[in-house]
Amino acid sequence: MNQSKYKGLALIILAVSQLMLALDYTIIFVGLPSLGTDLGFTASHLQWVVSAYSLAFGGFLLLEGGCRICSAGGECL
Repeated sequence: MNQSKYKGLALIILAVSQLMLALDYTIIFVGLPSLGTDLGFTASHLQWVVSAYSLAFGGFLLLEGGCRICSAGGECL
């Protein structure tokens, strides 16, 4: 493969990743009204739910990325 094919593959992977992220957050925002109704949450509570989900999602992304880098280099904690 030449350099331009790698760039094209990287662009496709990034585009699909961005699409999955957008779909993931869309699912969360679609489910928020029923979650708020069922649990009796106010709008500020629902904002906390979105913030907690974003932090957990980002944390797991960091952990997964760190493990991939670590496993590629050899030993991992």
